[in-house]
Amino acid sequence: MYLSIDFEDFNHDLKRSLGIWKTGPLNKDFLWEKYSIINSLFKSSSTKKGRSGTFFCTGIIASKEPELIKKISSDGHEIACHYNYHDVMEGQSEYEIEKNLTEAKNALEEASGKPIHGFRAPMFSIDKHNSYQYKIVEKLFTYDSSFSCTTKDELKKFKKKMKLEKLKILPIFH
Repeated sequence: MYLSIDFEDFNHDLKRSLGIWKTGPLNKDFLWEKYSIINSLFKSSSTKKGRSGTFFCTGIIASKEPELIKKISSDGHEIACHYNYHDVMEGQSEYEIEKNLTEAKNALEEASGKPIHGFRAPMFSIDKHNSYQYKIVEKLFTYDSSFSCTTKDELKKFKKKMKLEKLKILPIFH
């Protein structure tokens, strides 16, 4: 079983998107409870390979609840980046994107004690028509899992158009 989880505090992020706050408290008990449920599903897998997954976590969780990120990592799951907050990236400046990605990556690495290699944009909201966002991702990460497509040919054309040299794209096929 191969599974990735977008792991964020939806309530916190909704209040940010509605302009109620820039940042507020996380629902820490809820996050721990949901992680426990998800982890038990992984651990109940009958195959050794199916007992871990990738958790695309926001940087704010690593900043405000580092022990949870450490626990996810120590349980054998990969920690990957899901931006600093769960904000839509489209329309953000290069400066904002690089700042948010760098802060999130640093917080996740500090909390997990491991290098962070992967990235997935919140709501898959990375700009697929302008390469500057992907170039920043390429500078900071080994792979990206924000691109959705239907064929491998579509993926090849996209990588060529974006002039991505090192960044591995792990697409979401639909």
